[in-house]
Amino acid sequence: MRNNLEPPTVEQACTKALRWLATRSLSTMEIQQRLQRLGAADVVIEQVMAQLQAWGYVNDRRFAEGYARYRKETCSHGSRRLTYDLIRKGIDAEQAGEIVNALLPEREDRARALHLAQQQWQRLQKSGRTDRLRDRLGVFLQRRGYPFEVIVAVLEEVMGKAAMDGNHDNLTL
Repeated sequence: MRNNLEPPTVEQACTKALRWLATRSLSTMEIQQRLQRLGAADVVIEQVMAQLQAWGYVNDRRFAEGYARYRKETCSHGSRRLTYDLIRKGIDAEQAGEIVNALLPEREDRARALHLAQQQWQRLQKSGRTDRLRDRLGVFLQRRGYPFEVIVAVLEEVMGKAAMDGNHDNLTL
């Protein structure tokens, strides 16, 4: 049995990385960070990463596409948040933006934001928390990671519909 104070060998580190990858897909940076926490030397980490890439087990583009697709389907976050999450996982900013823009075009991002804003509008109306409604909706969408341009367009549409429906309460700009 290996002493926990000894740094892992290439074989041990590779075995550990394969176990992690059997559980779920990981980016290059995530694997490197985990190996560093195990105390693996930089040379060992480089060798393990080279082997994993040669076997095709690590591919940051494939990881980013899968992660973004999963998050799009399971979360109500906007394109800015998805891009930010990918960058935090070690994906290049340009590549992350490209992947998210292909997966979530502005029109779809806007439609998702509009749906969320309408749901939140109804919740706020039912709860009676209608003071500064526009601000509340804007901040809500901003926290969800929607771009500023999308937020402005969605707020105009939601507030316009509310005004047309005769619901003029607290629609101040």
